[in-house]
Amino acid sequence: MNDNDRMPWGKHKGTRLGNVPTRYLGWLLDQHFMAFFDELSRYIENRLGRKSNRKPYVNNKPPLPPSDWVTGEFYDPLANDGTCPFDPD
Repeated sequence: MNDNDRMPWGKHKGTRLGNVPTRYLGWLLDQHFMAFFDELSRYIENRLGRKSNRKPYVNNKPPLPPSDWVTGEFYDPLANDGTCPFDPD
């Protein structure tokens, strides 16, 4: 990935990665779900000049997300107003 690629999802979906605020990228990099997005994580690490502060997983494998993570109770309240309580911006 490079600065001209588009942010694939989230608050800045569709924005060129080079234009996504570094504060947001730093927050994103430290989220555990980013373990599923190696290429984007590497881009952010290179852009910010630092590694993630995530704790390592057992056997370097992240746990599977709960089955209702995207379709169930976790996601639905967020979809109603379009905000995410975990987003720093």
